Amino acid sequence: MVRKILPSILIIDTNFVLAIEKTGHLEVLGKIRDLTKNADLRIYTPYGVYNEVKDCNEHLALLLSNFSEIEKVNHDQFFKEIQRICVERHYISKDEEVDVEVMALAALKSENERVGIVTFDEGIMRAVRNIPKLRGIELIYPWRYPFYLIPFADSSTRGELKSTVVDVYKYFYDYRVRSSRDVADLVQDLIEDAVLVMEISSESIVDLPHDLLSAANKYLSDERLS
Repeated sequence: MVRKILPSILIIDTNFVLAIEKTGHLEVLGKIRDLTKNADLRIYTPYGVYNEVKDCNEHLALLLSNFSEIEKVNHDQFFKEIQRICVERHYISKDEEVDVEVMALAALKSENERVGIVTFDEGIMRAVRNIPKLRGIELIYPWRYPFYLIPFADSSTRGELKSTVVDVYKYFYDYRVRSSRDVADLVQDLIEDAVLVMEISSESIVDLPHDLLSAANKYLSDERLS
């Protein structure tokens, strides 16, 4: 059942790991990993992402290496072609090679299987949506990954996952608000995800903070989100 809603291969971007750390939910990483592997899904992290995390927090990098397979990405012709297109279209800057590693690894793995990138990076999302060579790669917001695992966890783990989902969602939602950027897509996705999880698990969704519920109500009423 998990494989019906999550791709068989997940590529981890830096912002997922940092969000889990910043919201104080590192202890749930092992449970997310176990639920993922029990469903016969695989988790990969490009070496560039691992290095970025290690530069911020060596302990976090160790947890990441236990959470996923760290894989080196060759900066070959395909890598350079994706990088060139992204830079020309202003999706990313030329020095953002780690973003290209994430996309290149996902493309490599997607030849025969469903692949998703767990990310909140707007440059990566724009590239995947608009570059034909990346077509078919799925985009998974960082809170959506643990959200989709809730129906398949035991009762105690469900509580931890729900708390993680709320805090990680709010972390990125607040980031958008602070940046004076639109949050309508975040609210819409949360509503759609909640319906999907309820259909699978026949239970209520996570309890959301008042400001997020208010945003959802405004979205459904076609009011301006701020």
